[in-house]
Amino acid sequence: MKQKHLKYPKYTIPYLIVTGVLILFVFGYTAFFTDWHSFVIKEDQSDVIDFSADWQVNGDPDINITQSHTKIYGNDVELVKKLPDTLDGQTSLCITALNARMEVKIAGKTVYRFDSVENLTGYGCGITYHTVSLKEEDAGKDVTIILSSVFSNGTGGTISRILLCTPVAFGRSVVRESMLPAAFSVLVMFFGLLMLIIHFLIPKKQTIPYHLASLGNALILIGMWCLIDTELPQYLSGCYYACRTLDYTLLHLAIFPLVLFINSLMQKKRTVYMHIAFWWPLLCVVALFVARFALGYDMHELTAVSYTSYCGTLLLVFIMLVDNVHVCKKTRTPSRLRLFYIGALTLMLASIADILYNLIIADLRMTGGYGHFLRFGLIVFLFTLVWQVLSWWTDDRMSIERDRVINKILQEAMSAQNADNKIKTVLEYLCTQLHADRAYIFEDQLDGTFANSYEWCRPGVHPEIGNLQDVPYDGVIEIWYNEYKRSNRIVIEDLEKYRATSEKMYQLLKPKGVTSLVTGPLVIEGKYVGFYGVDNPPAAILPEVSELMRLLSYVFAQIISQRDEQNTLLRNSYCDEMTGVRNRRALDEFEANERDVTKPFGFIMCDLNGLKMVNDTIGHAEGDNMIIDVATALSTVFGIQNVYRIGGDEFVIYDFADNESVFRNEVDELRKFISRKSRSVSIGAVYCKEPKADISQIKAEAESQMYAEKRSYYNGHNDRRSERRS
Repeated sequence: MKQKHLKYPKYTIPYLIVTGVLILFVFGYTAFFTDWHSFVIKEDQSDVIDFSADWQVNGDPDINITQSHTKIYGNDVELVKKLPDTLDGQTSLCITALNARMEVKIAGKTVYRFDSVENLTGYGCGITYHTVSLKEEDAGKDVTIILSSVFSNGTGGTISRILLCTPVAFGRSVVRESMLPAAFSVLVMFFGLLMLIIHFLIPKKQTIPYHLASLGNALILIGMWCLIDTELPQYLSGCYYACRTLDYTLLHLAIFPLVLFINSLMQKKRTVYMHIAFWWPLLCVVALFVARFALGYDMHELTAVSYTSYCGTLLLVFIMLVDNVHVCKKTRTPSRLRLFYIGALTLMLASIADILYNLIIADLRMTGGYGHFLRFGLIVFLFTLVWQVLSWWTDDRMSIERDRVINKILQEAMSAQNADNKIKTVLEYLCTQLHADRAYIFEDQLDGTFANSYEWCRPGVHPEIGNLQDVPYDGVIEIWYNEYKRSNRIVIEDLEKYRATSEKMYQLLKPKGVTSLVTGPLVIEGKYVGFYGVDNPPAAILPEVSELMRLLSYVFAQIISQRDEQNTLLRNSYCDEMTGVRNRRALDEFEANERDVTKPFGFIMCDLNGLKMVNDTIGHAEGDNMIIDVATALSTVFGIQNVYRIGGDEFVIYDFADNESVFRNEVDELRKFISRKSRSVSIGAVYCKEPKADISQIKAEAESQMYAEKRSYYNGHNDRRSERRS
């Protein structure tokens, strides 16, 4: 909210459109009109000859030979076929095999041999690529491939492809077929690395509620595992045993960081999930190595143990997600994981499909390869997860910025001495930070109308506080109050569109220059007492403004509540509790600091007659009624703000009549008012035309007149009062 919002020149959009079209043209031309097209489209590779069909098989009588792709399976199988009648000297016999020992002979002479060696996983070597150079004189000769399985039980030993081509063309065909899945696998690893970089760049890692480092580690390990499945690393590096080792270990290593990350997303983070995620794959790995080194099994024969680890992890993640849904419903909190649920469910289904494919279809076809469905599930999971994390990241950054603004607002508010100044300070800061035209508060007048009680406008914006008084509730504010009950805020992005919702509100706001606004209710002790808002904030930050205003609702309500309490205390300090008029303390404050010494004024002293007799004969309650009646009469004639009760039955009044004639008429009106209430008072009234006259002399003269009336009253009523208190 502190950033400046740039206004791009008019030419920006057409320039961007032209640039985008040029980018599409360049990539489109490259894809369809260059040698990239021939690289991708297999049929255009005329320098590659499929040499898989029509081999003669000696040895295993159960072998079937197809015309499309020859897949050989068994031990000590000899494949024999005649080479073409012409060779150019650059052609090689290129073979792709799986877990196979191999010997190649030309005209009975051994020219190539491959034998698997023992490694961490056993004797398995996985996918292997073999290139046997051919000479021109080898044309027309018989080539023999002697094939056997690397496993002691005789399973395996598969040739999936035999080509006649140059080593370069062979490499191109391998890369072409592996390019798309390899790119996806590298993408998974890239985002894993990105998560690690983000994790280490975050200055305050405790402010991030999710474990990005674990996610980064898990994605890198899973991406490497998927990349090995594409066969590309084996071909490029020739490190068959290194890839074989990683193939059997990486997924197990990825389980704990993946579950750790998922657990960090949960509403209630349970340690039991972490214990299971650590010990379950660890026990499976221990079982694999015990069977491998103590019992002599090849890990190729222990696929069920690996799948137990994988399936157990899928079940654990499913339980975690279901548990989180239950906790969120129980605590009535949003999970914020909808996208993650979609990605996780897709990944689970893809993993199950991949396991079934590997166990059933791949074995029936006697082929290797796995991870095809898993890779698709990972891509979906990755994009939903990255989108979710970026959404969280954006929300967190916005939340941090909102917290900063709120903290600054609280600091600004606390620096003010009274509640009124706090409100004005907060409105000024809020309007400035949000780049709005106006910030304001409306309060309920308890008479069916609302008044704009506070306002702050940025420079150049005309104040509207004087034009927004007595706004009716019925048909105008009523619409907003109904909306507050549903969403606790109102966001009007376009006033013209809002016209269909409330014509009266539109007519009220349109002349004030309002095009958009955000408002929120003021709630004190569960009751709506008004609302606050900002006019015309930038459209780009409306969502941020909306959330900030929701959070500030409590702040404004507390300040207004504090103001009301201060006013109550002030009123109690300067007002007489029984009559509601001002007290002696207020009189001293008025005479010392508030009286306008430039204007003439009238001064009145008033004392009740017969109060002691009423108290003694009828009771103090009736005496209090006498005092209240007189105070009401004084307030009605002279205004409650000008009446002061300075003793039990004594009052002082300041009257700022324009001339003495008006003043005397008001005094006469007072006497009639009191007479109608069947009360009696003694009055001393002095009009001072010289405002700077000695106030003590004015008071002495008024008091003298009042005592003269009092003596006359008691002489005529044969009811002597005790001597007055000074």
